[in-house]
Amino acid sequence: MLTSHTTIVISLYILLAWHHLKSTDARSFDRLFYLLCNEVGTLDWVVALQQLRI
Repeated sequence: MLTSHTTIVISLYILLAWHHLKSTDARSFDRLFYLLCNEVGTLDWVVALQQLRI
């Protein structure tokens, strides 16, 4: 029972720490990152090189 209790407590602590990090860290723009990755994936080479030139 002690092992089960310790495992549950540690798991909950990890979830709370992850939630805190996602809500306070300015670097966690995960949705924006994936949107930009999808946009870059749809560009062809000519358009990408033209955008880099500007």
